[in-house]
Amino acid sequence: MSNNELLLAISKMMDDKLKPIYARLDKIEARLDGLEVRMDRLEARMDRLEARMDQAELDIKKIQVTQENEILPRLQNIEACYTSTYNRYARGVEKMEQTTQDIGLMKTVIIEHSDKLHKMV
Repeated sequence: MSNNELLLAISKMMDDKLKPIYARLDKIEARLDGLEVRMDRLEARMDRLEARMDQAELDIKKIQVTQENEILPRLQNIEACYTSTYNRYARGVEKMEQTTQDIGLMKTVIIEHSDKLHKMV
């Protein structure tokens, strides 16, 4: 065998041995490409999620400021009005009970006086 024939035989043997390896590498490369695409999609989703989280944090901060500056003072005002009204009504109830007792006593006295006046006539 000449050197050329020997080199061709070695080359053919190497090609036969390397074909399955190349095929496997092609499959691995295809899978890596697929993983890369999936990773890119995942990164895009994560970016959108981060943007939404940032917006949610801003919205929460706005809500907190609104509660602190608007809602809580109004609630405190409502509570103060309710408490003062309750106290006024509580005092009024006591006066009303006393007035009801006084009217009952006056009614009794008026009936007695009315009877006395009818007896005098």
